[in-house]
Amino acid sequence: MESRNDLVFHGSPEQLDNLVSRLAAVGSGWTLDTKYSPPGIRFGRTFPGGCFVAPPGAGQSTGVRVFLSPRAAGELYVTTITGGDRSPLPLSSDEYNGYLAGFAAFASPHAAAAGVRVTGPGPRRVELREYTSPAAAALAEQFVSLANRGNLHPLDRTRLNAFVIRAYQDEAVPDRYVIHDWLAGNGWDESQIGPAVDDYETAVELLSQYDDAVSRA
Repeated sequence: MESRNDLVFHGSPEQLDNLVSRLAAVGSGWTLDTKYSPPGIRFGRTFPGGCFVAPPGAGQSTGVRVFLSPRAAGELYVTTITGGDRSPLPLSSDEYNGYLAGFAAFASPHAAAAGVRVTGPGPRRVELREYTSPAAAALAEQFVSLANRGNLHPLDRTRLNAFVIRAYQDEAVPDRYVIHDWLAGNGWDESQIGPAVDDYETAVELLSQYDDAVSRA
């Protein structure tokens, strides 16, 4: 799995609001859908930046969606990109980065008009605390600092599961690509990252299935 790129808009709250308003007012191209949230992704946050849907012919027939959200004071960034309507198709990193570049090309002139500075698309900078709760991030740091990277020990999986459980409880579960890039930023290589990300996704899916079963009981 190759890394996904980052796209960040920098400005005052008023400038960023102006940017979103400008993008929403464009008569053609990407259109704003503020009511949409990423299917199957429990971010536990709102998306005041909203969701922009690709124009016809720019991606999948059901619509590629780009999600914007605040990351830090004076920053709005692309949180994720989904590849289909309500049941997102998986995007490869090349596809993701391609759609990100397309959205950047659409948004950049409007950013300049709003006085907003744009950085990216470029290598993704992952600070896990930007994607999950502080308590969950602390558990993740414990996992990554103690893990036997080459072959996860049962205690490593216990620590990983503790992170997943807390993130799930806090409704702030990062997607697999965030975890991938975060591990890469901590010096893990691809052969070590793949199994850890698979274990992470399995734990998240198990919790989701348990919630579904309980809700139907």
